[in-house]
Amino acid sequence: MPSSSVNLEEIPSESLMNELIRCMKCAPKPEKRLILIGSLGSGKGTQSPIIKDEHCLCHLATGDMLRAAVSAKTPLGIKAKEAMDKVKLVPLPVRIF
Repeated sequence: MPSSSVNLEEIPSESLMNELIRCMKCAPKPEKRLILIGSLGSGKGTQSPIIKDEHCLCHLATGDMLRAAVSAKTPLGIKAKEAMDKVKLVPLPVRIF
């Protein structure tokens, strides 16, 4: 695991305790990978936080990543915005960062 330069004295005690409890809860659970696929409005974004918390998973949403890239005006974000403005799917080469 990479070392971190975070000063723990600057992090509120409650946040540290919550992270410690989360780590202890997740430690005995097997590593999992899960991909949710569905059309717009099918509930992927609603169910993801529930599944993430229950099974100690990391939640990555390509839509969130693409919107962040568009906001940051990165080269990928500019390409993604062209498709998003036309209400089209963002091409696969753009989505594979």
